[in-house]
Amino acid sequence: MALNIDNYENDGFLYINQLATETFKHGEIRDINGQLVCHGLIMPLINPMTEASRDPEDGDVTSFEQYAKDITHYCPIQNGKKIRIYWDQTHNIFMLSIGSTIYSIHNEDVDVSSVTFDLLDKSKCYYGVTHNDKGLILTNIVDKDVLCPDLMTSYNIAEDLAFEHHMEYDECKNPIASLAGLNAYSYGILFILKDGRQLECRTPTYNNYCMLAKPDNMSMYIYYIHCLNKHATGATFAEYFIDLHVEVREFLDLYPEYSAICHKMRANIIEYIEEQRVTMDADAIACVKKLLELEPETILQLLI
Repeated sequence: MALNIDNYENDGFLYINQLATETFKHGEIRDINGQLVCHGLIMPLINPMTEASRDPEDGDVTSFEQYAKDITHYCPIQNGKKIRIYWDQTHNIFMLSIGSTIYSIHNEDVDVSSVTFDLLDKSKCYYGVTHNDKGLILTNIVDKDVLCPDLMTSYNIAEDLAFEHHMEYDECKNPIASLAGLNAYSYGILFILKDGRQLECRTPTYNNYCMLAKPDNMSMYIYYIHCLNKHATGATFAEYFIDLHVEVREFLDLYPEYSAICHKMRANIIEYIEEQRVTMDADAIACVKKLLELEPETILQLLI
């Protein structure tokens, strides 16, 4: 039966599920006939202790303690690109995917020199993360022919011979004590639950990076507007404006090279407010709210 492509985006002759959010579904790749080419990404749970809430009305709050009893192993979080390597039966070659985009194994952005492709099993999907020194580290292996892979057994990677480097998962006997040492790690700790799910506990610095990092293909001006378009509070315009720029200030702490552009945009917003000739704080706040509800491109026409 032909593939229902409503939830999939076309990438050449293959289709990628971009809408699903669950593990093994987000980023899943199928051919035009609906045959599975590669399982989707492994989507970690994010620990709310280090994931700052952007919506004060969000009531869906969990705690680390409710997961602690189910944690069995852990390893340091690797700040690298998550990739999958798999056999494409349509073209009879191994391919790799970064996020939800398909690449050739000869893509220069990923160093796969530490992988011996002749030793890969064509019936498996291999999950890894890029590393500056090691090139590629194997993290998980799943059976491609299984409709619902067993995430728990996907960590049985020690017997693999194709990858030179393997992620080392240490036994976690005291999760609370391990979490207390979070800041000893560069990026945080990835805890593994007994059912195979992942709980990602980021350090505050790395969490800010993940939340504020600008996509390479996005204009700095548009990204500035996206940073501003957050929830802001304040009884006076001064309080509101300061809170409005919290995300931008955090971004500049990580990327000071954008300071001049951000200061220019800030001045343009203030000038826009003044041009509206509003005098009361409530009117000024309403003016900014209305401004930020516009599409980024529309705002740029007003501010640049």
